[in-house]
Amino acid sequence: MTDSPDQFDPWVAHLSRFRIDDTQVTAIPVAPLDEDLTVLRNLSLIVEEGRYEHLREDAAGAPAPSTLVYGCYVREVGSPPPSSWAGSDAHIVITGTHENGWAVTIAGPGAIGRDGNGALEISFEHPPRIAVISPEGLL
Repeated sequence: MTDSPDQFDPWVAHLSRFRIDDTQVTAIPVAPLDEDLTVLRNLSLIVEEGRYEHLREDAAGAPAPSTLVYGCYVREVGSPPPSSWAGSDAHIVITGTHENGWAVTIAGPGAIGRDGNGALEISFEHPPRIAVISPEGLL
């Protein structure tokens, strides 16, 4: 968020963002005959989730009231948000180390693919399950 009135985003408070390092991503295709199991290791990922503004138009093409919709997006550290990307439906499990040192696992149905620059992109339309374990383990 910025102090500039021209760039004020009233919905940024509805988003959380964190980094996961030493990550393994496992994706099991929904249609297993179409694609192979995907396993990627040693990635650094940025996870951004929350409510995003969804801009709409009415039947005449005029602006309609916007809505806030849930989204969870994962991409490689250093890659900008894509303007477009192609993905395949899969059951996705991401494991790694949260920036606070805790172990984290994110799992759920989503889509995995690559953007036009070849960077990994993952999205979840519904909240994935997120489990964390402190460095001391389960207490």
